[in-house]
Amino acid sequence: MNIAIRLTEKAYENCLFREALKNGFYDLQAARDEYRLSCGSGGMNHDLILKFMDVQTRLIEPICPQFAEHVWRELLKKEGSVKQLSVPRRPKKGAQVTEEKMKGLVYVNEEFDGWKAHCLEILQRKFDQQTRTFAPDQRYLEN
Repeated sequence: MNIAIRLTEKAYENCLFREALKNGFYDLQAARDEYRLSCGSGGMNHDLILKFMDVQTRLIEPICPQFAEHVWRELLKKEGSVKQLSVPRRPKKGAQVTEEKMKGLVYVNEEFDGWKAHCLEILQRKFDQQTRTFAPDQRYLEN
């Protein structure tokens, strides 16, 4: 699991989302399957499987946020959000109260090229600022 964590974090840092998904989901699933086979009839360790689910949920959250939130709340029975920093509910007497904060990564591409730029130009031409809607394209309405 530690190898998958390191490789997935490195992939996210380099904006290699396909690699992050491979390391954080597929490779981790394969490692779990190997573990299950090696356990044989003795069965897998319950705490280790819960740890696996926690780790995998956190690793795939940037790619599959709705699925990760579902697993986090419904299967792992955890409160809050996957990326939420843990803050005690009742601070101890004299403790400083802090706001709960969300932590996550947002990747933004400031410039598009090729077909992406072409699509954005078409959308920009079709957008009506007054009605805040897109004008219909007659070529597609005729069908």
